[in-house]
Amino acid sequence: MPNTRSFKPKSQPVDEETPKGSGRSLAEMSEGGSIDDFVGEPPPENGLAANRSSAYRTNREYSRSNGGYEGRDVPTEEISGILDTMPEGHGFLRPKYIPSDRDVYISASQIRRFNLRPGDLVEGAARPPKENERYFGLLQVNKINGSDAEQFVSPEGVSGKGRLASGQKRTRFEDLTAIYPNKLLKLETGKFPLSQRVIDLTAPIGFGQRGMIVSPPKAGKTTILKEIAAGITANHPDVVLMAVLVGERPEEVTDLSRSIKGDVIS
Repeated sequence: MPNTRSFKPKSQPVDEETPKGSGRSLAEMSEGGSIDDFVGEPPPENGLAANRSSAYRTNREYSRSNGGYEGRDVPTEEISGILDTMPEGHGFLRPKYIPSDRDVYISASQIRRFNLRPGDLVEGAARPPKENERYFGLLQVNKINGSDAEQFVSPEGVSGKGRLASGQKRTRFEDLTAIYPNKLLKLETGKFPLSQRVIDLTAPIGFGQRGMIVSPPKAGKTTILKEIAAGITANHPDVVLMAVLVGERPEEVTDLSRSIKGDVIS
């Protein structure tokens, strides 16, 4: 028969000294205390974060409860864009409103979880594309249309699409009631330009108003648009201003982009 021997581990001496960062000794903690009260110190900085581009931040937080880092060390960038969904279920966030190389991929599971719809303004953290990828990938949704993203998550036990955290159903734009404009957009900012005051007196513009400028070529249509945009920006700073230029020359687009405080889409 083979010769078998049993090994008995030797007892190791217990260090009764207080561990670094703790306010009590191990003997004191064994008398009914909890080791969860131990507070560690963060590891020393290695200077790697300072070498990264300022456009990124490190998505890693130190946890004092376990004396270490939690999560993955993934460089992320704060992004925002308009959601455009695909037939396959996933979508893209368009920072420039139209397809571009700066689009951010958003998975179908995120779209379902937050009850997202085409046209929603989504803000969050995205990671750079990997070697075999073309677009940024959305890691976390922070805000939707300026509100906290958690308000759009369907509560557990509530069935049906479009249910918000409050249990209410999210209304579609097509189901909203259309009314005539009832709030004035004041354009006048002073004695000049005079066109702003003339519009306020003869053809006032309200929230939700539709209008048309008809004139011969080189009569100053672009100038009128600039002055209208300047009046809205000065008198209504909370308004989101967007200018859509269809078929305009590139120099006209540049001129309008430098003249107004808002998004210019061409």
